[in-house]
Amino acid sequence: MSTRSLTQEWQTAGYIPMDLELTLFLSRHARTPLQWDILAFFALNPHTRDTAAALAERLGRQTPAVARELEDMALLGILEKQADASLAVYGLRREPGIMHLMERLRRHLEAVGKPSRPGRSDLSAPSRM
Repeated sequence: MSTRSLTQEWQTAGYIPMDLELTLFLSRHARTPLQWDILAFFALNPHTRDTAAALAERLGRQTPAVARELEDMALLGILEKQADASLAVYGLRREPGIMHLMERLRRHLEAVGKPSRPGRSDLSAPSRM
């Protein structure tokens, strides 16, 4: 019988497991490819604050769909929304629990070498605002 652990076997095969808390967070909040793209973007760019239109452009998505998801994530407390009469700007909520989860997601994305879900371009982008 081998003394190697299952984790060692997975890592040898190129699989990098996620911790349970991060897995649960993503199972609740990254149910669609668009939600995944938004969370991955903010994990890789945690200090970015931008409009729905600008984020949609960076993600290669339609603005109305991105705006709906950003609004939902703001209501869930993942993102912060700063709005005036004509403009809403979204960014990652500066709450320690959220920041910690997003840092763990960033480390996981970098460890597996996949900054975005399969088929998407690199989601790292400098902030425009």
